[in-house]
Amino acid sequence: MRQLREWNLDYSATRRHRTGILCFTLLTLLFILLAAQSAFAYTLTLTVNDNGTQGVVYGYYYIRSGCGGNRGQSLCSDNVTNYGDTLVALGPGALDYDANGNFTDVFDGWSGCPSALYNECDIDPWTGYNITANYHKAYGLPSNINITLAGNGTGYVYTTDAAGPAGPPNAFCAIYCGGGYNTCSGIVNSGTSSSVVLAAGLTGANNYFSGWSGCPQPSGSSCSIPAGQNANVTATFIAYPIVTPSAGANGTISPNTSQTVAPSATTWFTVTPNSGYYIYSVTGCGGTLSGDVYTTGPITSNCNVSASFAALTPYTVTSSAGSNGSVNPSGSTIVYSGNEFDLYITPNSGYMLASLVDNGSNVTNSATWDGTGYSYGISNVTSNHTIKATFGVGPTPLLSPAFSMPVGIFLAVAGLGIIIWRRRKENGQTQIETR
Repeated sequence: MRQLREWNLDYSATRRHRTGILCFTLLTLLFILLAAQSAFAYTLTLTVNDNGTQGVVYGYYYIRSGCGGNRGQSLCSDNVTNYGDTLVALGPGALDYDANGNFTDVFDGWSGCPSALYNECDIDPWTGYNITANYHKAYGLPSNINITLAGNGTGYVYTTDAAGPAGPPNAFCAIYCGGGYNTCSGIVNSGTSSSVVLAAGLTGANNYFSGWSGCPQPSGSSCSIPAGQNANVTATFIAYPIVTPSAGANGTISPNTSQTVAPSATTWFTVTPNSGYYIYSVTGCGGTLSGDVYTTGPITSNCNVSASFAALTPYTVTSSAGSNGSVNPSGSTIVYSGNEFDLYITPNSGYMLASLVDNGSNVTNSATWDGTGYSYGISNVTSNHTIKATFGVGPTPLLSPAFSMPVGIFLAVAGLGIIIWRRRKENGQTQIETR
């Protein structure tokens, strides 16, 4: 029995010894393995496809790697040393923010990632990879916009989207400039659009929008400012030009109120003198007078039309006829200065106009034959006139005396032959001789 106990004690000691040796051996092997693992390195190439952004990529856990906009690199490679982790997560760098807390970059996803979930890429540390992080420039960038309203017209400018003057979608700030405010400023976020759009509107019907200055992308009454770009924009509004009429004493002009005229258009006025007066002059706005209507030239700025009148001077025109004919009107006729006087002269049958004298001047050749009688006119009466018509024996003329000669030939009306006639003066009177 004693020998058996001794044998058991020896066996237990031997087992403990062997176990200790085995544990020591295993620990030694584990240490060697870990040491060997620490000596292995695999190349991980990180690429940032930033499209002009500031996107970044960095490594989690034990990977000491990073590249991208904030690090000044778009392509970088690192030797990834495995420290026993089976998976290592890579993620895009914290998206860049501007001073107002707006995103400037958007992560689109990974290329070459063996296992991607949202913004993470899980990789096997025992394998080398070529991985690309894709970004695009974010909209929703702020633009610092200063707006000035200029010109003599009235209008307004506002940030707009399809819904009207409510500002761009998701805008941090909308601008409305007008209503007495001619300068406005604001920081406007473009929201989901690639630009901030300003629109010009009119206050009242008698204005027009002239155009933009300082606008990056003008188009009619719209101004587009790319997302994130600052701008100092001026919108010019012009009031329609106004034509103001006026009339002096002794006459009227119609219409007699100021007229708003579209740019480069014309307008017209009727000028009417009172009885006993005449239109002396109408001036202004580059116009012309035709009869009693004054038409302006093309209107490009405010201007005035002025009409003035002068009193008519009465003149007496005394007309008379000798024997064998008549004049109409006969006797004294009052004609005001600037007006016209017309006289109609009718010879009796078998007679013709021998002479027509106006204020001592022979104006026979100024009389016009119309087949029945003679017409004589004074287009602008500026003095008294005495007119006398005399008649002589003769056939009905086929031509006006204006075309006759001292000796003329007329065909007899009845076809009786050829009549030769001539004018001659006797005792101060013109006589007609025929043969």
